[in-house]
Amino acid sequence: MDIPFFVFLDAVGAIVVFVVVTSSRLVSLTERGQASRSDVDAQLTRRTDPALNVIGSMKGYAAHERDTRHAVVRAREATLSARSKDPRRYFKPDGLGERQVLTVSLGS
Repeated sequence: MDIPFFVFLDAVGAIVVFVVVTSSRLVSLTERGQASRSDVDAQLTRRTDPALNVIGSMKGYAAHERDTRHAVVRAREATLSARSKDPRRYFKPDGLGERQVLTVSLGS
């Protein structure tokens, strides 16, 4: 056998080894990438679930607060409408003619 034939076999062998190593490395990198994506997805899910719970709680509280404010406004309107029928009666003192003068004594 000739030396050029051995050089050719060495070159083909080197190419085969390079292809096998490269493909093995690409498969390994692909698996690591998929595992990383899975980890990120798990972390985002873990962070999102409590946030959604807080948002749901806040929506419930906002509805409660809105109902309470509406009730306060209705009560205020009812009070104002009752006063508007005769506003003078709230400012009229009882027994206007029966007032007594307050005297203060400082002990002497």
